[in-house]
Amino acid sequence: MKFEKPGMPRPIEAGIVLLLTLGFAFIITLISQRLIPPDTLFTHSKLFHFSEILAFVPLFIYVGIRRFSLRKVLRIQPITGSTTLLSIIIGLCATLLLAELDSLINLVFPLPAEIEKAIETMMRISTTGEFLLVLTSGVVVAGLCEEMLFRGFVQQAAENSRTDVTTAILLTSVIFALFHIPWWYLQTTVIGIILGVMAWKSNSILPGAIVHGINNGLNMIFINADEHYLKWIIWHENHIHPVLLLAAAVGIYWGFKEFYKIYAAPNSPQQTNNSTY
Repeated sequence: MKFEKPGMPRPIEAGIVLLLTLGFAFIITLISQRLIPPDTLFTHSKLFHFSEILAFVPLFIYVGIRRFSLRKVLRIQPITGSTTLLSIIIGLCATLLLAELDSLINLVFPLPAEIEKAIETMMRISTTGEFLLVLTSGVVVAGLCEEMLFRGFVQQAAENSRTDVTTAILLTSVIFALFHIPWWYLQTTVIGIILGVMAWKSNSILPGAIVHGINNGLNMIFINADEHYLKWIIWHENHIHPVLLLAAAVGIYWGFKEFYKIYAAPNSPQQTNNSTY
C-alpha cells in the first residue's frame, strides 16, 4: 500500500471534508436567506459569495481536530519571485484559452438564459461594498481557499493513496468540476488539471492560487466592463481574437516549460520545501 505518510490526510478524510464543506455552504445560504433582509447588500445574488467565504470553516476545523500541520497538509509553501511571475503569465494565458473554450462549448451546449442572467447578476458590481465582497470571495477566497481544499487537502490525499500522481490530479480535477455548474464541467476540469500540475510540481498551492485568482478576476472584469473596452479582445461576438489565442498558447507553453525548469533543479524550491516536513 502506497499511503503511509504520517500527518497527511487519507482519501476517506478528504471525502468527509468535501461533504462537510458542501453541506456547510448550503446551510449558511439558507440561514442567510432567512436572516438577512432582501434589500441589503447580501441579496439573492450576493448570498453565494457570503456562503463561499464561510464554506471553508469545516476544513480548518477538521485540520485542527486531526492536529495536522496547516502548512504541510494544505501545501502552503512559499514561492520565489520567478515562480510568481510565471504563475501570472500562465494565469493570463489560461484565462484567454479557457474563455474561448467556453465560447465553443456554448455553441453546442448553450448556457440557459436564466442561469447566464443569474451568473451575471451575481458578478455584477454597482457599489464599493459589492466590489469588495465579490473581490474577496471570487478572487481571494476562491483563489486561495479552494486551492487549499482541492489541490492541498484532496489532491494530497489522492497522491498519498494507491493512485499515481496523474490519476490523483485527474481525479481531483473531476471532483473540483463537480462543484461547479454542468455547463462548466470541461472548462473547470481543464483548469483543475493546470492547477493540479502546478501544485504537485511546486509542492505549493500558491502558484495555482495566483492562476485561479487571475481567472476569476478577469472574468469579473469581462462581465462588468463596457463592451467598448473589450473590442481588442473579442472577435466575432463572443470569441477571443485569434492573435491573442496564439499568443496565449505560446505563453502557456513557455510558462510551463520555465516552471518545470525551476522545479527540476537539484536545489529546487520543491526540494527545499519538502525538507521542512
